[in-house]
Amino acid sequence: MAVTTHGMSRTPEYKIWSVMLQRCHNPNAQGYPYYGARGISVCERWRESFAEFIADVGRRPSAEHSLDRIENDGNYEPGNCRWATPKEQANNRRPIKLSALDVDHIRILSNQGWMRGVLAKLFDVSQGHISEIALGTTRMTY
Repeated sequence: MAVTTHGMSRTPEYKIWSVMLQRCHNPNAQGYPYYGARGISVCERWRESFAEFIADVGRRPSAEHSLDRIENDGNYEPGNCRWATPKEQANNRRPIKLSALDVDHIRILSNQGWMRGVLAKLFDVSQGHISEIALGTTRMTY
């Protein structure tokens, strides 16, 4: 029996698909705490077939586009994913839910030497947000 392939295993879309699967379904993956651990998964159709993923979302329009979930707490599935520009992605982020007390605690713990990755997981925000808070450079309102 001949094996049929999609011929796209070296494309950016294939890498994006592969990373999506890892961050949602591999507890050892770097992004897992922000995806799989939050209950975000990849639909069975896409988990089983890169070709079906491409059939649903199409090719990436340009190198600046990345895969975006329209509903941030939703799964990777048809109807909830699109190719988006960095600006579109920035406008579609989860709201940061930190109190002023949380911000104070982050600054104190950071000054005591806590690693930013640990703080990010503890407070369920990105390491970038932890850095901004620790350095006092954030323009965000909490």
